[in-house]
Amino acid sequence: MLNIQSQLQFSDHRSLYDILIPADSKFRQLNELIDFSLIRNELVKNYSKDIGRKAVDPIILFKYLLLKTMNPSSDRDLVARSYTDMSYKYFLGLNPEDDVIDSSLLTVFRRQRMKDVDLMDLLIRSTIDKAKALGLLSSKKIIIDSTHTLSVFKRYTPSEAISRRSHDLLATIKESGINRELYMKLPMVPVSKESNMMVEYAQSLLTNITDMGIAITTGIQEKMNYLQEALDDIAVRAMVCKDADVRYGHKSTNKPFTGYKIHISETEDGFITAATVTSGEKGDGAILPLLIEKTEENGLYDIDAVIADTAYCTKENIETCDGRDIKLVAPLHPSVNGFRDENDGFIYNKDAQSVTCPAGELAVKKSFKKANHKKKNNAHYDYYFDVEKCKQCPLKDGCYKEGAKHKTYSIRILSEEHQRQKEFQTTPEFKRDIRIRNRIEGKNSELKNRHGMRTTISFGLNSMEIQTAVALFYVNLKRIMKLMS
Repeated sequence: MLNIQSQLQFSDHRSLYDILIPADSKFRQLNELIDFSLIRNELVKNYSKDIGRKAVDPIILFKYLLLKTMNPSSDRDLVARSYTDMSYKYFLGLNPEDDVIDSSLLTVFRRQRMKDVDLMDLLIRSTIDKAKALGLLSSKKIIIDSTHTLSVFKRYTPSEAISRRSHDLLATIKESGINRELYMKLPMVPVSKESNMMVEYAQSLLTNITDMGIAITTGIQEKMNYLQEALDDIAVRAMVCKDADVRYGHKSTNKPFTGYKIHISETEDGFITAATVTSGEKGDGAILPLLIEKTEENGLYDIDAVIADTAYCTKENIETCDGRDIKLVAPLHPSVNGFRDENDGFIYNKDAQSVTCPAGELAVKKSFKKANHKKKNNAHYDYYFDVEKCKQCPLKDGCYKEGAKHKTYSIRILSEEHQRQKEFQTTPEFKRDIRIRNRIEGKNSELKNRHGMRTTISFGLNSMEIQTAVALFYVNLKRIMKLMS
């Protein structure tokens, strides 16, 4: 039940804040800068008006999350510090003698109270409005880039996951006091650890446990369900991880990661204007139109240039920017254009300078083919994939032909749109604007190294979006305070 107290109760100790909290404290500035009631107004729909115990004001809970972003720590450590740190209590709107929440309440708040809320755009829009009102936002150029956040949970190969979970299941069966002769009739773990053989073994093990009449206790059933869950994950995603929303991405040929991608746009002044979160295997280029739309919705209407790296220099993005009378300041890469079908799931990965397939696997090599004018073939790159992985891939239907010795993907070079882009790259305007592209790298570094965006704090895309939204909100507020000072 949400029953908000309009003001603090009287306290004899409140005057301590006048002594302990300096006038230029960032906590004072934050409280004066933003009307946090916008959080309450947005979340009130997720609270009951008259059922249940009195709820903690969502503004206070949101401020806890903001403090966690300002000084990354666990929920327990955050709450423990807020009990003794007067600057924290002042920022939270508590009296010096007030008690603090139980740390478990923050998990409930993230999972239940913040569901179905477009927190990202709400928070970014509020900071953009404040920056505009203060006359701090003047740039008409936005810089676009993505950065990755590692999942706090490990990704297992199918073989590793089945090996671990079947071992746990067999150990539980053995501990249940099963007859030794009956236990020895269960399928043996295959010597080969190939994925298809391990999958067949796991399916056989589950079937035999049911058919052999083994007494299935609660513990055995839990382990059976756990193993079946791994088989389901393998069939759908070709991987196993506690976080069902994470995917396998690549920062370079030798640097894969399991996690998410944060795609952001930033003005030349250093304000983040839009953001979205995707799973790790998603390409960068396709996100550009969405970031432009979100930027305009968040209050920056007259964009005249988008500055980005080679991943964004696709035919579709050039056409999108031309249609909006926006200059796309992105270096042309001969491999970026020419995909046979932009929706076939094959994505150019500019970090690895290679192509990823719909399952997220990176091509193992590439070769260049010259143009053949007699056959009317353009110059193109052929990307080769690991056939052994293709044979086991759950997405092989319509992609890999059974028995084929190679799986390749060809990319044509240089469309008409890219020819115009090539000419634009030679202009002084392009050369001037592209120099500021690396500014966004500093923002990515700030988010990762200072505000906890190097790894996730929980599991699920929704949790990742909340974590990102609060971090971006704070870095925008920091930028406002810095320019004001």
